[in-house]
Amino acid sequence: MKLKSILEPIALEHKLVEKELGQQIAGILSKHTGESWSEGYVTKVLQHVFNIPGKMLRPALFLLSAKSVSSSDKVYQERKEALIQLAAGVELLHTASLIHDDIIDEADSRRTQHSLNAEYGSKIAVLVGDILFAQFFSIVLNLPLDDWEIKNQLLSLFSNLTQAMCFGEVFQQKLISLSKDADFSEYLIILEKKTALLMEASCRSGAIIAGGSEKEINSFASFGLSFGYAFQLADDIADEDAVYSKMTDIASEGKSRISKAKNSLNSFEEKTSVKSLFKLCDYLNLD
Repeated sequence: MKLKSILEPIALEHKLVEKELGQQIAGILSKHTGESWSEGYVTKVLQHVFNIPGKMLRPALFLLSAKSVSSSDKVYQERKEALIQLAAGVELLHTASLIHDDIIDEADSRRTQHSLNAEYGSKIAVLVGDILFAQFFSIVLNLPLDDWEIKNQLLSLFSNLTQAMCFGEVFQQKLISLSKDADFSEYLIILEKKTALLMEASCRSGAIIAGGSEKEINSFASFGLSFGYAFQLADDIADEDAVYSKMTDIASEGKSRISKAKNSLNSFEEKTSVKSLFKLCDYLNLD
């Protein structure tokens, strides 16, 4: 099954997120590129980052979780603008992390084109990543929500997440500096902090904004964490570039995480949007 078909329940929202991403980039440029010497260059650099869009999987997890909580459709519609804005923000946050990863890894390419650091140098790439991180937190702060408790929850969630992602990279670099192969538990720590926690936060924050109960929020967060592990495990199998070398262990762990992901949403399985989350699990290749 193709990803587009799996994400059909949020097809309209996904398009709105793409549009919102463009508006966010335009907003960055309008605030900071009034000087003629910088305007064309900064525009060109930012356009390079988003020239080839990703799958926007994290916004999809965010939106599917938001659609799946039991609060009324009225709540979803009332907060739709905030949902679209934060879904776009999640993609900005993910993109910023990829830019910084490419710098650290000295990667030459990203999504079939030159990576930002390869095209414009690491110094420019670091700054662009920082710009996108800052824009994400600006989005959270300015969400069209009257409930400041929700905004505080989101700021705390994503501040802690950003630090955890950085610590995951620090831990990985420590192993590299020691010329030490990661054991399986160390490998899973890196996966959790660099990949799984962002997917957990995507699901959790979608459920929070959509008015989910504490039980619902925790259920979708649990799904996101387990799915995030499985996603990266499947990616490592496909790329054969994991910091841990035994593929049989990786495949077995991935299948276990998929089972945990599905089990966390068993009580919601009749919802169309939850069925899409289950299909995303089946979409991963762990053989």
